[in-house]
Amino acid sequence: MVFFAACSNKTTREINEQIPDDSESETNNSESETDSDADSSSQDSENQNDEEISDSSDSADADTDDSDDDADSQPDDDTDSDTEIKPTEAEKCVEAGGTYDYFAEDDLTKCYKTVDCTPKPENTEWRGEQSYNEYYDFDSGTWTHFGQNYNTEYGDTGEQKVCQFICADGFEWNGLACQTLPECSASSDTPCKDSSSGLIWSAKASSTMTWSNAKSYCESYSEDGLSGWHLPTISELRTLIQNCSGTVTGGSCGVTDSCLSYNSCRNDACSGCSSDSSGKYSKFGESGTVSYFWSSSIVSDASKDLVWIVKFSSGSVDFGSISYANVRCVR
Repeated sequence: MVFFAACSNKTTREINEQIPDDSESETNNSESETDSDADSSSQDSENQNDEEISDSSDSADADTDDSDDDADSQPDDDTDSDTEIKPTEAEKCVEAGGTYDYFAEDDLTKCYKTVDCTPKPENTEWRGEQSYNEYYDFDSGTWTHFGQNYNTEYGDTGEQKVCQFICADGFEWNGLACQTLPECSASSDTPCKDSSSGLIWSAKASSTMTWSNAKSYCESYSEDGLSGWHLPTISELRTLIQNCSGTVTGGSCGVTDSCLSYNSCRNDACSGCSSDSSGKYSKFGESGTVSYFWSSSIVSDASKDLVWIVKFSSGSVDFGSISYANVRCVR
């Protein structure tokens, strides 16, 4: 038995040496499992991190895509500017208050508007058109009438113009307004109007003068704002004769603006009436030595320069080459 026990013990010891201890194995297994779990945990952590990074990357990519989408959705100023629909000339014209129409005489379509002349003063009437067209300049965005003068202004001679007015019947322009004039008489102020002829007469010149000077005097004369005077013709001067039937306007004296020949036109009736110093043959009461007045009419068949005149002291239509005579201008 002793021998068996020793043998048995030896074997046990050898077995013990050859067979690992279960606790140690379990410990080792535990440590191995721990290491494995740690490795697995670490791997899981790394995988999780990788997934988070991947998610983050995906999120960043998504943000980038969203940003790109947002950028794509933002309007492109340059593109919009290039593709912006601009108003047509017709639309611009209407917006500016005009009418867009075709003008056949110019073979052009224009934007225009009709403008009324500024109001004329009282006691006047229009001589020309009362309105005019202005045209729209699309480049400057302004209206223009191409430098034409469309000011409302007085004008009774020359070419008829737009916005031009004249005085109404019974009124005369004095340079500022249309005024009424007194009827011509021996006591009237001047300028005055002879209603029977419609002529306007000036005051008598303060001194006598030659015929050539008389013409220049009247052409440059101005009185009470009135201009446009001239030395009267023989027919105009005869309208101032009264109370002498042969020489008043329409009388049998043949000398008129249309008949200025001495031989063919002057007759006995032109000698007038008996001399009278009262001034009864003149609408202005002229008589005596101040009764000779120049006309602008020349005797057409005279051998030298002779001019037709009126002598108011006798109401006669005469001629002469006298150096000096009186002057009254007319318009």
